[in-house]
Amino acid sequence: MRIHTVSDFRRAVRFGPRTFPGLYDIAFITSDGAALCHGCVTDNRRNIADSIATNCNDGWQVIGAESTDMWDEGSPCDHCGYHLGPEGEQ
Repeated sequence: MRIHTVSDFRRAVRFGPRTFPGLYDIAFITSDGAALCHGCVTDNRRNIADSIATNCNDGWQVIGAESTDMWDEGSPCDHCGYHLGPEGEQ
């Protein structure tokens, strides 16, 4: 899901941390290529919303959200280290 506006971002956060069916993690992708978990996105939603609204490329500008079901291997959240990926938290 591409995120262009703060409304898009809020809608993506409301989907929750996992997909259904499948219960795969949802990763939020920033403009600099970082992957963030739902918990970090929720905790930092004001910074993220401000970056989206002002088009500020400061590391918090989320440009998309995607399911990790198609990832070949997991990846840590670039903020907290939570394991994002098809095999869940490790």
